Amino acid sequence: PDSPDQYVWTSTNGSSDFQVFKDPRGNTLTRGTEITLFLKEDCMEYADQFKLEQLAKHYSEFVVHPIYLQTFETVTVDVEDDEEEVDTDAETKKSDDEDDLEVSDEEDAVEEEKPKKTKEVTTMEWEHLNKSPAIWTRPKEEIDDEEYRSFYQIISRDDYMEPERWTHFQAEGNINFKSILYLPKDVPQSWRTGMIDAERQGLSLYVQKVLISDEFELLPRYLSFMRGVVDSDDLPLNVNRETLQESKIIQVIKKKVVRKALEMLKNFAKEADEEAAKEPEEGEDEEDATATKAINKYNDWYTNFSPSLKMGAIEDEPNRG
Repeated sequence: PDSPDQYVWTSTNGSSDFQVFKDPRGNTLTRGTEITLFLKEDCMEYADQFKLEQLAKHYSEFVVHPIYLQTFETVTVDVEDDEEEVDTDAETKKSDDEDDLEVSDEEDAVEEEKPKKTKEVTTMEWEHLNKSPAIWTRPKEEIDDEEYRSFYQIISRDDYMEPERWTHFQAEGNINFKSILYLPKDVPQSWRTGMIDAERQGLSLYVQKVLISDEFELLPRYLSFMRGVVDSDDLPLNVNRETLQESKIIQVIKKKVVRKALEMLKNFAKEADEEAAKEPEEGEDEEDATATKAINKYNDWYTNFSPSLKMGAIEDEPNRG
């Protein structure tokens, strides 16, 4: 770190060999590291601005370090005609000579309809790609309901969906991870059309805020309508999805996440029963009190999601009861 010299590390994709040598350009970087990728001809799509933006937002949306993309935009601007730019003194003298001249309305109209000259200008700016906060890393006491709702719309990829409720917890012990689980208020659109298999399933799995998969099967099939994130520092970053599925760490995480999901459902049902069983307030009409007592939020919610939950009563024997 204290060396004044700058070095270059090079390697070829797929090769275990690499070279390190002193940079012949000298010390061009005052600090940090510059990475240069050389793409093959059939991989030039990864140099496209839209593709880079899509990849960065998908996999590194919640990374702490800011990611900026140099973007270019071409816009059309009006240009003043050089012939219309005249010296002020000359304009004044000319106006004196033309005071006695009559100009018809037709000539004025032609002059006004003269099209303006335009030119294309390319602008450059640095766009900040990963602005979304990783709220699951913050204490839940510091997060208000609006932030939780906004985050649900981010992970559900739907600006119109609302969560019914959520649970935010941190598991500690041999395996540590943070998680937020959401119950959707309404069934997904694909469920209404009978295309359940087309709906995105699974939770978003992160390792140190880096996305591993946004459809990782941490919940059983009967809870696939739930959305949420799980972030663990104990998992390795450089393994594929198939290897992770067989990991003992993942098995432990699955059990804890399922337990928390079922606990949220039980609390929802209990609180809804207590709310529906409340005594009518003093001065409330008997008819209004009867109508209020009949409303049970959990029962209404359960009507929409009962097919999945009934399947869980059959398939998930360890958690039955």
